[in-house]
Amino acid sequence: MEKDASSDHDRDRDHEENEYLLRHLLLMQEKPKDVELFSHPLAVSEERREELVGWLRSTEEESPLKLQILFSFSIPSTLALERLMDIGNTLKIERWFSCGSGTAYWEALLEARGLTFVCFDKNTLYPEEMRFMAVRTAGPETLSESTRDDALFLAWPDAQEESTFGEDCVKGFNGNVIVHVGELFGETIGVNPYGQSTSKRCQEALAAHFRITKRIPLPQWPYQCDSLTVWRRITDPVSCDNNGTQYVSFI
Repeated sequence: MEKDASSDHDRDRDHEENEYLLRHLLLMQEKPKDVELFSHPLAVSEERREELVGWLRSTEEESPLKLQILFSFSIPSTLALERLMDIGNTLKIERWFSCGSGTAYWEALLEARGLTFVCFDKNTLYPEEMRFMAVRTAGPETLSESTRDDALFLAWPDAQEESTFGEDCVKGFNGNVIVHVGELFGETIGVNPYGQSTSKRCQEALAAHFRITKRIPLPQWPYQCDSLTVWRRITDPVSCDNNGTQYVSFI
């Protein structure tokens, strides 16, 4: 699996066209020095914990939560956007289906660079004026339109562990490339080991038919462990020796 170094975050540029990234950088420069300890049971007092959570979750002042509402749960870096452009061009992706698009901030940045997106979301909480491009009010059934030449953009698909939205999108997708943005199993400080973004059932559906070929760290909020991962659909297994050892390849 190819991995891009997190030090590339220092090379982020084009802030004028990626307002979210710029506001993240500015806000984190002003963060409380002990904000990463907000969830530690012993390192801070309950009074201090309340103050730190207030900074993280304020909807009145500039805060991580306020920026997530305005833009997206995960922060697009220049490196991540460039790699998605490379993937689209190298694999000759015709269209990118984005499920649970929210404000469609990532999608608008990528369309401005030349990719083509079909955005849909069952969530009707976002008014049109909050969105950065058109988003259909629809669910996973939209993916019946997808073909083997399309890719799926799967960013924070599940609001609760009980959700089947992400799983239904993975199972309904007809293409061979999925880009996941969010947390994965073991990569979280949330209580649920499968993370805050993507249900266990969705991750199991992904792993059953796809494998990670690229991982790109993303800029972080103190309560998240986000990454961008590229998943390729696998072939049926092939026996490679007399011991019955089996391997797969990529479609």
